[in-house]
Amino acid sequence: MHKEKQPFKFLLGDGSISILVDSTQLRDLGYSEEYITERLRQQTAHYLSCSIFEQEWRNNEYDLTDYMLLPYSKYKNEVLANSVKLEEIVQYRSELHSYLYKTDQPRPIRPSWFNKP
Repeated sequence: MHKEKQPFKFLLGDGSISILVDSTQLRDLGYSEEYITERLRQQTAHYLSCSIFEQEWRNNEYDLTDYMLLPYSKYKNEVLANSVKLEEIVQYRSELHSYLYKTDQPRPIRPSWFNKP
């Protein structure tokens, strides 16, 4: 349902396609400020257009972990209250809250023990 976040791919002047992180990389490659500005505008538009999917993904992750915050909640028959697993879920949810889905920031990573049902 929720594919991985898609990076913005730059079509460079030489015809190659690259995933570049910032304008410094483009300047280092010798591209003009006008070219850089246009590519960064396109990158912003890309992430804005993908934001609805990223919000949906994030909200789904919240939905999957909401119950874990309740007293006496269990995950695979293990009580989560006062456990390291609960601390990890709280941290994960905090990372979800801070997630800047309109940028190239990668998605937060679930705790390794938590598999989607």
